[in-house]
Amino acid sequence: MTFPQPGGTEHRQVEGRNGQPHVAVPGELTAPVLVFGEGLTHLGVIRSLGRSGIQTYSIANPADFLVYSRWYHALPQASEAKPDPERLAKFLEGLPFERAVLMPCSDDWVLAVAGLPACLAKRFPTAMAPREVIEKLLDKWCLALWMQQERLPHPRTRLLQSPEMLEELSDEEWAGTFLKPRMSLEFNRRYKTKGCMVKDREEALQMLREFSASGFSVMLQEFVPGPPTAHYFISGFVDRSGRRCAAFVHHRQRMHPPRFGNSTCAVSEPLSNVSPAVETLDLLFSKIGYRGIFNAEFKYDSRDGLFKLLEVNTRPWWYVEFAVRCGVDVVQMAYRDALGFPVEPVQEYRTGRTCMHMFGDVMAYGELRRNSQANFWKWLSSWWRAEDAFLRWNDPGPALGQALAIASRGICPLRSRLGSQWQAPKQSSVPEIVKTAEANPNTPVVGDD
Repeated sequence: MTFPQPGGTEHRQVEGRNGQPHVAVPGELTAPVLVFGEGLTHLGVIRSLGRSGIQTYSIANPADFLVYSRWYHALPQASEAKPDPERLAKFLEGLPFERAVLMPCSDDWVLAVAGLPACLAKRFPTAMAPREVIEKLLDKWCLALWMQQERLPHPRTRLLQSPEMLEELSDEEWAGTFLKPRMSLEFNRRYKTKGCMVKDREEALQMLREFSASGFSVMLQEFVPGPPTAHYFISGFVDRSGRRCAAFVHHRQRMHPPRFGNSTCAVSEPLSNVSPAVETLDLLFSKIGYRGIFNAEFKYDSRDGLFKLLEVNTRPWWYVEFAVRCGVDVVQMAYRDALGFPVEPVQEYRTGRTCMHMFGDVMAYGELRRNSQANFWKWLSSWWRAEDAFLRWNDPGPALGQALAIASRGICPLRSRLGSQWQAPKQSSVPEIVKTAEANPNTPVVGDD
């Protein structure tokens, strides 16, 4: 493969934001971007950068559907890169680039990039917070402590350090709770879920012992009641000076799996709809000194009228391309900030636009229908004018690749014509979760919104 020379002056014509040609002018930002991770998040990043005329190189699983994208460019040495600071440093040192921006798209790659030695920062810059800040946000227990300390709205949370702690809880402390991993990535990869509802203490103890034996630290957290539409996501970017340059809201309409799944249909809404949540996030970020792309999930609690922060992703997220298409280009902001260029704040964006995850939304409908909670025509009408997270007519490869992958696994609910005979996966006990994960290693890992 021939690599473009960073800092070069060649003109490159690519598709612009509205389908118009964009020409990279000599003297513009020309450093390429190395994108780490897999799936829809990675795809959204390379599409957004590619349309802006910025060269990207993907470090990803070669079996991932994103390899079918017109914007996908692999590095010959990509298999040598691992989400470990030491191995990543060795990989980067061997690359031919004079300078390249790093953009991680998953938690393990975020931690690996944040842990790189300072001597590589100038050659491989990134717009990210220090590792200790990132760790406090990714560690759900540390986040809970921060929220408690600042008296910010957050679900009631308790760290379970031993099975005995669970047995000592009062009925009041136990009521309305679920088990949640302290660090979610590896837990998701093993159990294919973000958390576990439990029927009683006996089942909870069984789960806790299994998780502890597997090396996972687990918390007991209050489950905030409410439908999928109680979830709001605030995403944006904070520059190197600590200024929030943008914030974008998408409001969940449907999700799959139920309780601990991801948005399958969402609508962009104005910041004014969630002002208290924005204030919470701004206060948290100012206290900890955050920098970079963020994606925070809130759930509105109708019992007390508060938006409660559930978690914060310190990187791009599933629907990052949706935000870009609505006018909030956090990917471009991160690129400019990493290279030391000014970032132009975004005050307004397009609201009332709908984005869906077609395959996931079909499964979400199947679950709703099974519980007699869906009207087919109302569900179908919500697709009108909606944009699919995968499908782009000028980049159809990933959608086709995803469809083929789903068909090959034989799990597409379309084969049952969305009928009641199709049974959506249920939240199950740990032994069942483990058996399912081991029997189906290719089951998609639960992602993020």
